[in-house]
Amino acid sequence: MNNMSRTPSEITSSRDCQTRFTKRPERRKHFRDGGSILVSLIVTMVIMGALGAGMAYMTTSSTFQELRANNHVRAYYLAESGGRYTLSVIRNAYATDIDTFTDFANAAPHTFSLADGGSFTIADIQSSGNPATVTFTSTGNVGAGFMTSRRQLTYAIEPANQSEGDGDSEVEYDLEEMADSTVTGSMDFETVTVGGDEALAVAKDQGGGGKTDAEAYVFAPDVTSGGVNPFWRNWNAGGGYSSYDVQVKVATGDVDSADLTASVPSYACGPVFRGYAVTGQQQKFLGISLVRNGTLAPPGQTADPWANNTDYEEGDTVESDGAIYECIQAHTSKNRTKPPDAAYWKTISAAYVVLWIRGSNKWNGDGEWLAYKMVDDASGVVGADGEMTDWTTLVARVVEAASIKLDTLTTTVTAGDTVTGAAGSALVVGTINDSDGNVVLLLNNLSDDFEEPVSVDGSATLDYRERDNYIWAFYTDETDHSSNDTPIDDTRLGQSRGDIAWPITAIQDWSVADDRFTLVQWDNVNNDPGENDIYIMGTGNEANAIIRFSTDYADDYPSTRPGSYKTGSYYETGANFPEEIGVVALGGEGEIFFDDFAVRISSVGGLPGSGSVV
Repeated sequence: MNNMSRTPSEITSSRDCQTRFTKRPERRKHFRDGGSILVSLIVTMVIMGALGAGMAYMTTSSTFQELRANNHVRAYYLAESGGRYTLSVIRNAYATDIDTFTDFANAAPHTFSLADGGSFTIADIQSSGNPATVTFTSTGNVGAGFMTSRRQLTYAIEPANQSEGDGDSEVEYDLEEMADSTVTGSMDFETVTVGGDEALAVAKDQGGGGKTDAEAYVFAPDVTSGGVNPFWRNWNAGGGYSSYDVQVKVATGDVDSADLTASVPSYACGPVFRGYAVTGQQQKFLGISLVRNGTLAPPGQTADPWANNTDYEEGDTVESDGAIYECIQAHTSKNRTKPPDAAYWKTISAAYVVLWIRGSNKWNGDGEWLAYKMVDDASGVVGADGEMTDWTTLVARVVEAASIKLDTLTTTVTAGDTVTGAAGSALVVGTINDSDGNVVLLLNNLSDDFEEPVSVDGSATLDYRERDNYIWAFYTDETDHSSNDTPIDDTRLGQSRGDIAWPITAIQDWSVADDRFTLVQWDNVNNDPGENDIYIMGTGNEANAIIRFSTDYADDYPSTRPGSYKTGSYYETGANFPEEIGVVALGGEGEIFFDDFAVRISSVGGLPGSGSVV
């Protein structure tokens, strides 16, 4: 592995970014991410049919006028409830008896009333094309007469039959709904037009030290009272284990004539997962972020010190106050033009993909890096100076599972097989390799009496672990860089803004046609000596690319989250199911933008695409 001369404890310490990821043995140095934002989004538009695979998109209609804010929000929830119900009906009909769909469509509109008031109406059900695309509207209704509030959502789905999938869902989130879902007073989002399309931007930046981090979020429905939350359904189908992919496109700069200009020198942004709200504290989460501190020189890069009364040409580099700068306008230097004068100089600094964690400590913002990879201009996601490439895609994949390590480098066991233990049984949801090459079986749906078997498929078992998060990270940009069958290099196809693709589940089977992402090979992890709670795994196409994260993080601050970034205690405690996903940005107002925020999740447990090797 590449042990760099600098660690991410130094990556983000500028005033622009106002954050620092810390390394642990010194116990914890904490960062105050005064400009941080977390949007943990309601995800109930995900379709969780028992069978079938397809893409469902939700768009909002401006047909109806919202008269009261609270009723407007309630009407939105009712419309989504109707959408979830109808999508389940449609998928099950296509998987079992198409006549039931025909009858349902012909009898529309359907209105369903709630005992405590309010209703939703399903209408305009139409099917066309081959394969069939089904569209319909769901309208939530609250109140009566002049004070009636309505919200209409339009859905489109390509239902699949039993042979075409296992209940996967891929959902792109509506940015206006994200912005409207802001409920905290210290940070807002707004939608802006960037490059001819809508993006989500930070609207206010009022966070600061001594305060709970600035956040914006909404809660998923309360599954304990009968709601159908897709993350809960995935967790429940997996026997109390949660797995999914989440992605977002990110860009930085200033909006000028609807385009982005002047990329910011410091940033930290990307998707978050395992998000969990702690009452009276800040949000807890894991995140995959692209991070850069504009005042930190790349490792090993040097330049002559800046000098007064000196002629500088475009492209010249100088060192000033420990940072490296590139001249962007020829001039004769004066003290007033000394770096970091943005009229004449721009910073050159390293960028990193960072896996990091934030706990719930209210005052100190206890953020900490777990693993990192340095990226340069060869990656395509940053330029030679380290500034972000606009509309870079970041993907986080998390698989929560029990595991059995085998005394073999290969196995015929695959996802979908059942392992019989010394007592009980468990379902295999995937296989990976440890760093020594030995096979590791990832397990869900463990019976209550499950005990580690002596052998599996003729191979002795070496180790059994009850519950860990296994994490992969991917990135890509909009430009095609050719393609090959190697996921861990920067040769790959591009992914344009507005285009949502996903890394394949079977990474060891990566092909030229699948090559739309770079799988992150981690340079280093943040463990105390003798610890392995953040553990790098993987061989072949996944060499050094899988993080097993198992710590309870209770050494300094007792965790207030059940299982501490694991999900084992969710339902048993009777708690509402957590928000799980969102986006985070550390930077100033109007500097970081998001688009194409989406999730892929299976309704039958494990990862989408189960049935092939992970």
